[in-house]
Formats: sequence, C-alpha cells, structure tokens
Amino acid sequence: MGRALAIIGIVLTIGYAIFSWWLIGDRIETLQGMPLNEVGDFLAGAFGPIAILWLVLGFFQQGIELRQGTKALLMQADELKQSVEQQSALVEVSKRQLEAEIASVFQHSMQLERSAEPDIRFYYKDTLYIGDQTNARFHLSNQGPKCEFLKVNVVNPDGSFSEVFRLDSFISFEEALLIPYGRLSANEAVEISLSYIKGTGTESQQSFEVLAISGGGGGINIKVSKLAMST
Repeated sequence: MGRALAIIGIVLTIGYAIFSWWLIGDRIETLQGMPLNEVGDFLAGAFGPIAILWLVLGFFQQGIELRQGTKALLMQADELKQSVEQQSALVEVSKRQLEAEIASVFQHSMQLERSAEPDIRFYYKDTLYIGDQTNARFHLSNQGPKCEFLKVNVVNPDGSFSEVFRLDSFISFEEALLIPYGRLSANEAVEISLSYIKGTGTESQQSFEVLAISGGGGGINIKVSKLAMST
C-alpha cells in the first residue's frame, strides 16, 4: 500500500508539473523582473499544492504503518498468550510429576517404616512368688526386626507412666517381665505401653491391655490383648 501511495504521489506531481509548465511556461522570464516578495508568493502558490499532496499522502502512509504496527503488536500479544498458556501447562505437568514423586517417596518411606517395625509378642506366663510379693510373670518376644531402648510402662489412671522394664537392645530372644499384682486392678483393664527406637531411628510404640479377672477359689485369670501401634 505504501508503494502505491508513492506511485500516486509521483504521478500527480509530474502531472501537476506539466500542468504548471503549460500554464506559466511562456511567462517564466517575467520572474526576473518581479520583486522578491512577489517571487516568494509565486513559489508558495506554485509548490503549495504539491506540499499539501505529499502531506496528505504521508498522513495516509502513517495511518497504514500504525495499522500494521497494531496488527504486529496484536500478533505478538497472541503469541505471548500462547507462550504463557504453554508455560502454564508445563508448570502443571511439572507440578503433577513432583506430587507423584513426593507421593512415591512418602509411600516408600512408609513401607520402610513398616518393614522396620518389630513384631513384639506380649503374653501372660504364670504367677511368681518372691518373698511376700505376688507377681504376674509376662514374656516378651520379638519376631521381627530388632529395636533399641525398649521401655515397658504401666499407664496409671491419671495418664502418667510407671516404668517396669527396660532393655537397651531387643532382637528376637524372649524376656521375662514381672508386674506385681498390686499394679493390676481387679476386673479393670490396665494399659501396658511399650516404647522403643526402630532401626530407622524413628520412635514407635505398641500398647497392650491387661485384664486381671478374679476367678473361683481366689484365683486370678490374666487376659492380654493388643490395643494399638503408633509411630
């Protein structure tokens, strides 16, 4: 379009020059005898239309360039928008991959923690008399991975703990544990808490419920059941 305007301007300029020569060509010699101010008026009148013509053509050319620039900016904006959408999609994909990796690591960590959990068995064996004290003898055994710093506590009614047994390393062998019958409430469950450090370095806990039931003839029956396991 700009080239077409230039051609139009050149054609009109040449046509105007030809017309002007036809109009004043035989009187051009009279310019030498005219005062300078009249010569200036003549030149302004002669070249004024040409100046206006090229001014108008320049205005149209500027409008064309502005429209082209606006179109280019719109195209750049559209490309930028598409780039942002693509980047957003990539970020979303990366986010999902990261979440999947975190979930996988967490699941692996949980599996590792479960695999390191000792399989502790706690059960009543018999009654043992030591002097004037009657004790309930329990046995502890570990049939899973070893643990360290095992502590056996009796949970008091107020929620506090009373330690009754401690072992630095509990692998697989069986250990005897004595609890005086005075620490066991008749016909009322007592919680026995076992806390320890697993091979992963994580502290964990298992709890058992001991219920001493008075039987006929003054005997006592001991029932042990596992309550829960927490890490």
